[in-house]
Amino acid sequence: MIEFTGYLTGAAKRAYYRRVVKYLRNTFLVAAGLVFPFVLLFALRVQMWGILIGYSFIILAIIFSPYLQIKADKNKYVPKRICIQDGILLSVADQATESKSIDEVKSVFDYGEFYVILFPFGKYSEKFVCQKDLLTKGTLEEFEALFEGKIIRKIKTS
Repeated sequence: MIEFTGYLTGAAKRAYYRRVVKYLRNTFLVAAGLVFPFVLLFALRVQMWGILIGYSFIILAIIFSPYLQIKADKNKYVPKRICIQDGILLSVADQATESKSIDEVKSVFDYGEFYVILFPFGKYSEKFVCQKDLLTKGTLEEFEALFEGKIIRKIKTS
């Protein structure tokens, strides 16, 4: 069993929030992009250009809204425990729990202070950011052996 316990801090927390914002922004932009041709056709049909202007403001709101999240709500979904046992990855936060199979892992990025576990398209999850100094059970060597061949070092060298 390998377990990381505690809330993310520093670079790991910033990386987690960047992943969440990127995921939300991309999801909403894809949805907005799929709807855009219909909005354009409707605006051309009724010749109401205000519809396009309003839609443009909606797209801008989609781009910037993930950054406006209230500070008090931010920790609700931040993982406070990530556990790996019997081939299952489990991420537990105050308001959400998510589990994945180890077989689904596409790659693991090692950023020095933390790992980011990545999954293929369709099984995406931003919840698996493991800060190394939060390791409470197991060792980093056991963690790396578990994902041997999938670890990609992203450590910057000066």
